[in-house]
Amino acid sequence: MNAPNQLTSPFDTLQLERLPRDNSHTLRAWDAADEYLLQYLHEHFNETQQPLIFNDNFGALSLSLHQQNPTTINDSFVSQQATLTNQQINQLDTNIQQLDSVSALPPAPLAIIKLPKNTRYFEFQLQMLNHYLPAGTPVAIGAMVKYLSSNFFKLFEQHLENTTTTLAKKKARLLLGFTRGGAKKPTLAIARQQPETGLTVFDTPNVFAAGKLDQGSRFFLQHFPDLSDTESAIDLGCGNGLLGLTALKKHPQLHMSFVDESCHAIYATRCAVKAMDVAERATLQQNHCLQGFEKHSVDAVLCNPPFHQQQAVGIQIARQMFRDSARVLKPSGKLYIIGNRHLGYHLELKKHFKQVKTLASDKKFVLWAAHS
Repeated sequence: MNAPNQLTSPFDTLQLERLPRDNSHTLRAWDAADEYLLQYLHEHFNETQQPLIFNDNFGALSLSLHQQNPTTINDSFVSQQATLTNQQINQLDTNIQQLDSVSALPPAPLAIIKLPKNTRYFEFQLQMLNHYLPAGTPVAIGAMVKYLSSNFFKLFEQHLENTTTTLAKKKARLLLGFTRGGAKKPTLAIARQQPETGLTVFDTPNVFAAGKLDQGSRFFLQHFPDLSDTESAIDLGCGNGLLGLTALKKHPQLHMSFVDESCHAIYATRCAVKAMDVAERATLQQNHCLQGFEKHSVDAVLCNPPFHQQQAVGIQIARQMFRDSARVLKPSGKLYIIGNRHLGYHLELKKHFKQVKTLASDKKFVLWAAHS
């Protein structure tokens, strides 16, 4: 029997870890869809060099195929770091090229996709394949059956030719097809007005809450903290940048750092910063939480944290955000955090801050201020 973190495939046996490391969960760094894809690729594309691999969360696919010199395309900074970490763990001397999710695609004889969380991003990736790769390029998509909604199937059949699906195996399924080619380059960012703030924000295919104002941010905006005495702040997990942009509009003395692990989020925020003409008061960074930020360096952190990592639900990312905020804030600084009431963030916050105060609440959300 394999060890809990040991992936055995026809290509290799690897030790793989999830990032961020969290002893409170038992999830593996791969699933049955990864295993199914690797078996299929070994049977049909064993010698294929330099394939494209999309959405490889922790390196299971790209590291298993390392001898084929793949190019990986990922929107997630954490996933990129996980691939590098697992490459080091397995002491692989390999040249895996990592591209972000907004770059042009290089030529490739094969595209491999791990199904993303949302249909907008899935369609964007299929459109990118049809723009950059010639018609007839094979595409293999791996997914857990529970995430395969009818909308994913519709997009799969709309954008690919000669589509087929495999039988389910260990609750996973493969979707197989070929590129149509000849498609125009898909639009990456679409501007829209946010009536609640009077701001222009931008939607990208993989940004959180594209096309709408999520309820947590709405509640935060309704009870926005006074930052009149604040010189520097961070919009942590910024998404399209709405909270930080609102702070910049309200407070002309403020400098805002926008941080998100999603490349699409940072791209959307950069578009909004340019439209608002506040580039001199803004810094943008794709990052895992506040990795690399100096201790006691900022006055305030604004945060609407995620409660999931890809399809896995949990608060491990939020925990890291709380720890990092406590380290980065000045002694007089404050973390302003919005969360669903049932998540009980105040219990985690009290592990890192001396004072945790409820600023506003309703039946669903709570806005806290935490400080030392």
